[in-house]
Amino acid sequence: MLSSDVVILTMGLIEGWYDNKFDCYLNKAPSNTLIRADEPRFSFHRFRLDDVVEGMSRGIEVSLEFGVKNILLTVSGPIGSDIYERGIGACK
Repeated sequence: MLSSDVVILTMGLIEGWYDNKFDCYLNKAPSNTLIRADEPRFSFHRFRLDDVVEGMSRGIEVSLEFGVKNILLTVSGPIGSDIYERGIGACK
């Protein structure tokens, strides 16, 4: 990021898996086998709106501190095709 002209911040899911052993969030759910092997290691978190706003604000602040002048905010779409089958999504 030190030499980036643009930073892209994506607002997506409001939930995630936390690895208590390595003290970090995962970018995907751990496998059921891994969870069963070491159940206390992982915890599921659903973020509150305040958490999401604070995280996005911090991401913007850090980007600006590093001199980034262009910040693109994006929103990821819903996961799963059943949302479109019920006529809720824009594709229907």
